[in-house]
Amino acid sequence: MSPAMGKAPVKTMLRLRITAAAATAIRSGHPWLFAESLREQNQEGRLGELAAIYDRKDRFLAIGLFDPGSPLRVRVLHTGNPVTIDAAWWRERLRQAITRRDGLFDERTTGLSVD
Repeated sequence: MSPAMGKAPVKTMLRLRITAAAATAIRSGHPWLFAESLREQNQEGRLGELAAIYDRKDRFLAIGLFDPGSPLRVRVLHTGNPVTIDAAWWRERLRQAITRRDGLFDERTTGLSVD
């Protein structure tokens, strides 16, 4: 039996290279990537798939959720050094969101606005 038999093929992450202007926007904290900002894509992407975003010099910029049918092609989840987006990452993001909101509301806050 050959060494490759019985092993599932390795899935390569969707990889996008973007324009210089888009890279500047991402580095400045812009939360999404427009479809016209794409210069290169290594494979067809699926809705909700994670996409690694690189600048024109092939430097990692961000990772986000891909939407092939939207003008807002990627919703950026993380910028900076590469990270693994897994359950632990999502839990930490939720914990951070709760912490940021701590003290903003009291027991009388219901979220209902009555005019």
